[in-house]
Amino acid sequence: TNVGMSSFHEVIAAKQAGFNVLWYSFNSNAAAGKDPSGKELSHAEVVEAIDNAKPFLSAFIRNFIKNLP
Repeated sequence: TNVGMSSFHEVIAAKQAGFNVLWYSFNSNAAAGKDPSGKELSHAEVVEAIDNAKPFLSAFIRNFIKNLP
């Protein structure tokens, strides 16, 4: 489960206004910025996680849009 700090409230408001909502969130630093051993992650490590995920995320979003009715 992932809840963004602001997107959660925006999604609820949009749904209450009658909008169809797709909510996608990417966790770049799980566990409050710590790795599995408890070591704090640096900003560079968070950026690296995002950069590593870009090909998958880009393909996922492109494929999703391509398959919209």
